[in-house]
Amino acid sequence: MGKMKNYFESEFNSSRVQTQTFTLTPPLELMTEWKVENIHGHQYVYQNRVLVMDENVTLKTYNINGKIMWGKRLRKDNYRLGISEGMLLFDNDLVICNIGDNIVRINVENGKMSETFFSKDFDLSNSIITSGIFIYHSLNDDDDFVCNAVKYNTGDFLWSKRINHIPHFITSANQKVLLVEDRGKISCFDVESGEKIWEHAEKINNGFVDILSISRIFDDSVYLNFTNNKVLKLRMNDGYVLWEKYVSNNADNLNVYPDGKLYLVDYNSYICVDAENGKIIRNFPMLQQFQKENLFQPTQLCVSDTHLFLGGIKTGKIVAINKENGNIDWSFSCKAGIPLYNFMQIKDEKLFVTDSDGNLYVFREIK
Repeated sequence: MGKMKNYFESEFNSSRVQTQTFTLTPPLELMTEWKVENIHGHQYVYQNRVLVMDENVTLKTYNINGKIMWGKRLRKDNYRLGISEGMLLFDNDLVICNIGDNIVRINVENGKMSETFFSKDFDLSNSIITSGIFIYHSLNDDDDFVCNAVKYNTGDFLWSKRINHIPHFITSANQKVLLVEDRGKISCFDVESGEKIWEHAEKINNGFVDILSISRIFDDSVYLNFTNNKVLKLRMNDGYVLWEKYVSNNADNLNVYPDGKLYLVDYNSYICVDAENGKIIRNFPMLQQFQKENLFQPTQLCVSDTHLFLGGIKTGKIVAINKENGNIDWSFSCKAGIPLYNFMQIKDEKLFVTDSDGNLYVFREIK
């Protein structure tokens, strides 16, 4: 079947393993807009298609102009999706999603469905597939949290590791699995054997701190930011701390881009950090600009070569921040707020955004 393309690894700008660059420079214009009733989660752009799941467990596929190509009801009963269900992964022409405790595969061309395997309390949102191995967390028979590895093509079970908490994030690169738990604990395992390679626990004098953002991997290093405003770079091979930096920013949307820089934006500031040495390159106050744009509680970052795109959770305002000078060069008001879990996407020089009412917007550069 080949290597699985994970939503966070290859297709989207919010990737944990960031290898792609994206060209998109404001000002932008609204290319098309359509509404998806009872939307669950956010849009996925794959092979020039836009895929969305609704609360009634129907997977819908559109072209980029909003014309529906097919819709597939994945369950015939009155089942409604939970918050951790209905996430999508991709593998060539297959879409993989979790419905209840079942993992199903759907052909992206025609919607034809086949069931794969069952797992108790499975959460696809904290799962990855790398080198043909499915890494996910679930509950075992004793209701303990465990991290599991299964051969995706055959369903053969490889290993299971008991963990103390629900993992915030699972990431993988270079035949290693990175598991981020509560209280600032990070563990690294071998993908095939499950053997623990290293562990890092972030501690402070009065207890523990938590990790704010998805762990990012770039150039064989792991980047994390914590609730105590620390940004940390670890070597992926052995967990060695390469540098640590305290910043005046409590952003939960750290992003690493192939230009060798880290980008952090919270309500008060935009900070750019050199990924190589941890030196702060830029630090711009953003409070007045955000207030002027009526943008509160910024969402996850979406990064292009020139700009940082983010939205407002409550107001639905989308803005583009100039990387070099911190100015807001473009903005747009959606009809509803942008959910915190929503990931804007840049694909083929277009920006894809979904608001909380299911309005899906596609923007392009003004030529």
